[in-house]
Amino acid sequence: MQAVKRRIAAIAVLAAGLAGPALAVSPASAGNGTSSVGCSTGDSCTAMLQKMVTFGGRNYAPGGGGNTVVDITPPPCLWEPLGGAHQGSQTILAQYGTNPPDLFEIPMSVRQARTLVSSQPETPGEWYELPANPADNAAQLQACAALPLFDWVPPGQAPRGVNIPPQTLAQLAVGVMRLPDADQMILNPARTTYTNLPTFLRVTLGGRHYTNGGLPYAMVTAALANVAATVWAVPSRLEVSASGGAQYTPDTTNCGYLGSTEIGTAAAQNVGPGTPIDCGVTFQSPATWQLTATMTWRACWAPVNGGPPPAPAACRPVPGAQLNGTVWRNQIVANEIQSVNNGNG
Repeated sequence: MQAVKRRIAAIAVLAAGLAGPALAVSPASAGNGTSSVGCSTGDSCTAMLQKMVTFGGRNYAPGGGGNTVVDITPPPCLWEPLGGAHQGSQTILAQYGTNPPDLFEIPMSVRQARTLVSSQPETPGEWYELPANPADNAAQLQACAALPLFDWVPPGQAPRGVNIPPQTLAQLAVGVMRLPDADQMILNPARTTYTNLPTFLRVTLGGRHYTNGGLPYAMVTAALANVAATVWAVPSRLEVSASGGAQYTPDTTNCGYLGSTEIGTAAAQNVGPGTPIDCGVTFQSPATWQLTATMTWRACWAPVNGGPPPAPAACRPVPGAQLNGTVWRNQIVANEIQSVNNGNG
């Protein structure tokens, strides 16, 4: 009966607020232990929202993609998942199965729970409970107080009173997007080079990703009811640096997304000292050098009208998204070129 008491207390506060000064909006803990004013990836508020949403795309990671998104705006009616047809129904019947109070549509929910609790096969969907949310303002409290205490929601639908805009869906999609991993760093020459002789560099990506015209990217779609968004992670062109010796020159003006496109071509086989290359480095001092290649990612999104766009389109940044970069490392030895005096010294 605690949920009913919380709801009645919220209505009492609402009535007092409407009769006197307006309720102030301030951060407060919701029933799931989080603030309803804003969510970030990894907290229970986001987990609750993600459970309502249907995700798709090669880069969807159900356990979370390791990215950070802040300032996700949850709906004012912050429903909490109770469980599926069997577990959620058992919870409702255990609390209100005998003499259910005639409040907040509880008798109707009890009758529905009795039907779902023994369904075979188990009916797909989720039960939700709507506790009082003290962070809501007066209008939000009034809207949520008119909703039932429990709501049975089929897959792909939202609980009553929940309207998640496409930008919020995009933020949630970033939280479950897994970026490609660093795979190989390919060098030419491979292990040993000479000072002033250019070294070509190219990298490969591991894990699932898409490619369009040489552009690698990740994609996740998110949908709830009739609202949907597509999110892409788009990389920067490769950045190359080196450490371990005294002096080197990066040749990165024409680096592609994955580095050099000349490895394996005649241009790489016939290159001489001091010749500019498309992507790599030239060492001016002998040493065992460590090469580092870095790809940064940005997240952008677009609302879905019909089918999701197959490749990154004109899209806007995802607010609050912070994506991890992809880093490759490899070693190469640069030796000094020995002069030849033709036996005259």
